[in-house]
Amino acid sequence: MGHALIRATFLGAPVEQVVVWDGQSVTDEAGTAVDVANWRRFDRRTHVIPVGGRGQDDDPGTPPSSPRSVHAMLFADVKGFSKLPDAQMGVFLDAVMTPLAGTLNGFDVDILFRNSWGDGLYVVLRDVTAAALCALALQDTMKVLDPAAVGLPSTLGLRIGAHVGPVFEALDPIRRERNFYGVEVTRTARIEPRTPEGDVYVTDPFAALIALEEPEDLSCQYVGHIPTAKDYGTFPMYVLKRRA
Repeated sequence: MGHALIRATFLGAPVEQVVVWDGQSVTDEAGTAVDVANWRRFDRRTHVIPVGGRGQDDDPGTPPSSPRSVHAMLFADVKGFSKLPDAQMGVFLDAVMTPLAGTLNGFDVDILFRNSWGDGLYVVLRDVTAAALCALALQDTMKVLDPAAVGLPSTLGLRIGAHVGPVFEALDPIRRERNFYGVEVTRTARIEPRTPEGDVYVTDPFAALIALEEPEDLSCQYVGHIPTAKDYGTFPMYVLKRRA
C-alpha cells in the first residue's frame, strides 16, 4: 500500500484501493480487514468486491504464531571518530555522545532497545514514524554542536541508516537483557556506512510505511539503488527529510 502511494506521487495520479472481501472483521495482525482499516485511516477510498462469508465448516483455524515482530531500527555512527587519539575520547563522550544520549532520552516511550560502542548507536523503536522523528532529532542535535570549540575536528559528522522489518526478540546471554536479532538488523547496519554525513538514509520498506502512515512533516525522497557495505547487496534507498 505504501509503494502504491509512492508510485502515485511520482505519477501525479490518484490512488484507490480495490479489495475482494467478505466484510468480516478479524482479530489477527494481518488480513483484508486490517488492510482496509489501515487504508481508510486517512480517508482514502476503497472499492469492495463482495464475496460470500465463510460457512461453519470453513473455519481456517488459529493462525500460527510468529517468533518475530516488526519494528524500526536505526544504526548511526560519527564519521571521523576512528581517527581521534585516546586523549580526545573523554572530550568526545562529553561533547558529542552525551548530547546524542539526551536526544534519545526524549524518545524513551518509543525505544525498545538501545546500545552503543564507541561512536556507534543501535536503536530499536516501535514504528517508523517514531524512528524517523528520532533520527532527524539526532541529526538536529549533531548540527548544533561545535566540536572545534572543544578541540575536536570540525569535520565530525553523524550518518544514520534506518530500516523496518521482522526481528527476533531474545535474551542476550552476555549482557543479560533483551535484544533484537535477525537478517533485518544486519541489513540496517550495512546501510549506515553508505550514508552521507548529515543525512538519514532509509530503505524501501521504511519509505513505504512512512507513505502509508502519512506523518504531516516527513517525506522520503528517492536517491537510487545504493550498494551497501561489505557487499551485502544493492537496494533502493531514500533520504528522509522534513517537509518544507
